[in-house]
Amino acid sequence: MTNKNLVVIGTHWGDEGKGKIVDLLTESVTAVVRFQGGHNAGHTLVVEGKKTVLHLIPSGILHPKVRCFIGNGVVLSIPDLLKEIQELEAAGVAVRDRLMISLDCPIIMPYHVALDQSVEQRRGNQKIGTTGRGIGPAYEDKVGRRGIRLRDLLDQEQLIFKLEALLHQHNFMLEQYYGAAPVTLQACLAASYDFLAELRPMMGDVLSTLASYRKTGASVLFEGAQGALGFFVQSLFRKQKLFRARWIHDQYQGCKPNPPLVVQSPARLLNEHLLNRRHVNNHGWQFHHGLDNRFQKLLAF
Repeated sequence: MTNKNLVVIGTHWGDEGKGKIVDLLTESVTAVVRFQGGHNAGHTLVVEGKKTVLHLIPSGILHPKVRCFIGNGVVLSIPDLLKEIQELEAAGVAVRDRLMISLDCPIIMPYHVALDQSVEQRRGNQKIGTTGRGIGPAYEDKVGRRGIRLRDLLDQEQLIFKLEALLHQHNFMLEQYYGAAPVTLQACLAASYDFLAELRPMMGDVLSTLASYRKTGASVLFEGAQGALGFFVQSLFRKQKLFRARWIHDQYQGCKPNPPLVVQSPARLLNEHLLNRRHVNNHGWQFHHGLDNRFQKLLAF
């Protein structure tokens, strides 16, 4: 792969093996960029019999001659990122001199985690299965143009000013609507500003660096996270109110034999169905033909 850029994304439900593909293609590129998602994603790589799980750092980090970047589409949990760096370093992988993190990365704060978990709890039996790590609320703040970005850590006074305004807003929702405990300013600073000295050597202008790679004809690999189809279908079903886990549970009562069913998410169940179009799944369950028609109608709206 010479002088070309390549994007690897999951067009299915997730867990498609993207990390393995990225690891294979990395041998032919100059840089690997993680450009979206949060630390709920996980790429598992096995190199020379050694298992490595990456959540935020691009899979290309295992290749010593490749530069790695975390772009501004990634919502960043700083404690989790540093934990991942330490684990890689303990395994003998050099990270800090090869990793650049965009100054414009939105930061996941403790109030994002509190909101994520409170909203999910409030849904009751309509839970969507969020990991509760604050990723969704962090993206909401990013889209709302009010989130804290990595560059904000460089000005403590301005950071505190922004945090106080955000805490006023988010703590109101946590306390008055969800009945949850408020988040303190100290907790937010402990999850962000306190790590500035460790982060600063890795912070940089990712966009300008990638632009320079483009001018020189270097090959760059963009590593996606999560599965695009799963998020698309789940959001449509929730919006249209056409799909509920209980409905799927009821349909599966038509399976022979009739096993106990643990409902994890609509996307996972659809995935199981679509991978077994001959009406017999990996557990040997026999589907009625009517079930296939119902799924096709849902997918065709």
